[in-house]
Amino acid sequence: MTCRHKEGRKYNITADTIEIRCAADQCKEVLHTRTRVLSSNIYAIGREDDEHTQVQFIDYKTKGPGDAAIYYNVPQELHDELMASDSKGEFFAARIRDRFEWKYIPGETKKKKRKTT
Repeated sequence: MTCRHKEGRKYNITADTIEIRCAADQCKEVLHTRTRVLSSNIYAIGREDDEHTQVQFIDYKTKGPGDAAIYYNVPQELHDELMASDSKGEFFAARIRDRFEWKYIPGETKKKKRKTT
């Protein structure tokens, strides 16, 4: 995620993925790609690794695409186990949710416009 434009994000949602791109017309950068999963609680899961941190993205069905919780320093092995698990929600609740530092990132798809009078 290196784009520095301030225009926001665009979402390309397919049957298998959510691709989050920079919304600037001149920019074609993909900021994140998340894999949609079969789960009653989780909409999609993504991951981003760099030399400083390992970040896990969880999009919840109750929130919708683009709204994510970001969990820090989740090991790659744990991510792999989550993706291979039969129940993504149960695995996430038992092994990730309350064990790693996290923050909520609201997606732009849910932002409401303020009424002006």
